[in-house]
Formats: sequence, structure tokens, C-alpha cells
Amino acid sequence: MHELTITSGRNMHLIDPQLTIWGWEIPVYLFLGGLVAGILFFSALYFLRGKTEEMPTVVRVTPLLAPILLGLGLFALFLDLEYKLHVFRFYTNIRLESPMSWGSWTLAVILPLSVIWAALHIDKVFPNWRWPFAWLKKALAFFKQYARVVAWLLIVYSALLGMYTGILLSAFNARPFWNSAILGPLFLVSGLSTGLALNLLLSRNEKEKHLLSRIDIMAISVEL
Repeated sequence: MHELTITSGRNMHLIDPQLTIWGWEIPVYLFLGGLVAGILFFSALYFLRGKTEEMPTVVRVTPLLAPILLGLGLFALFLDLEYKLHVFRFYTNIRLESPMSWGSWTLAVILPLSVIWAALHIDKVFPNWRWPFAWLKKALAFFKQYARVVAWLLIVYSALLGMYTGILLSAFNARPFWNSAILGPLFLVSGLSTGLALNLLLSRNEKEKHLLSRIDIMAISVEL
């Protein structure tokens, strides 16, 4: 038997010298999750303020992309799991002290909410859209009656979606640069700014773009 004694810290796989903790999947999820949080937050906010006609891109157009973008982000997150068949274990309990538990349940709520919110607006963006099944029409009619409730839920859960990843990273004591209480709010503001930027790219309404650009400048200033 040969005994091997390591006397150096320069032999740590995926840590030194490349300092790689995650692959590409986590950055993709973090970006898309923040983007979706920004999209849904402002869509719900301006809907509740009665600005649907003044802010058509924010309220109606970009929310159609939210379920797709969030689905792609969740798929990237799933690819990062070491034991993919164990993903259901996130939902066998609720740990209030765990940011990852909060995040898992937030994702479980906001994904169907984003689908419902997109369904409420798709016929306004695509006038020829027709639902193929009667039960879908009945479900949509039900949610239209409670659109404001859905909007309030979206504001709460999009804020949680934007913040929880920052709170999760801030719990890494071994990374002093991350270990800060400001990381959660910073991630939220960054996600809101990203959502605003996408709306600016897609909007064709000059008044809408002017207002969004002012808000985005304020968000960027807060980030800095």
C-alpha cells in the first residue's frame, strides 16, 4: 500500500486554480430568474395601477415570454442537480430557515402564476388566438374575475424570486465577498432593471419607453 500525503492546498478539484463552483447552468438560471422577476413585477404593478393601455408592452407583451424564460431557467437548474430523480425532495417539507426551501416553493408557485398571467393577456396581443378546449375558456373566465388577486400574488412572489437567490448566496460564509445582507436586495434591483431593459427593447411606444428608461436609470443607480 502506498500512502500519499498532500501538503499543499493547490490540489483542490474545481476550486484551485480555476475557482469554479458551478457550471454554466447556475448563471443562466440566475439571469433568467431575475429577468422573469422584473417582467412580472412591473406587469402586475402597472396593471393594478390601471395603466394597461398606456403601458401595453409591460403589461401584456413581455409577460407572454415569462413562462418560457422561467421554464428554460428551471431546466438549466435541473441540469445542475447531481441526483435529478431526487428533485421532488425539495417539496416534501418546508424549512423556514432555509433560503433554498423558500426558493423552491416560490418557483412552484410563480411558474403556474406566470402561465395564468400570460393566458389572461394573450388574446389582446394576438387577436386571432382561440383556446382549443371549453374547459380552458372556463378556467380563463374564472381567473379574469380575480385578475387583481393574481396581480398582487405576482408582485409578492416576483419579489421573492428576485431576492431569494441573493439571500442564498449571502449565506456562503466561505465567500466573504458574497456574505452580505445587501446581496438579496441587490439581486432584486438587478432583476427589476433587467426586466425593464427587455421592455425597453421591445416597446414601440415612446411615452412608455421614456418612463421605463427613467425607472431603469434609477434602478442602475441603486445597483451602483
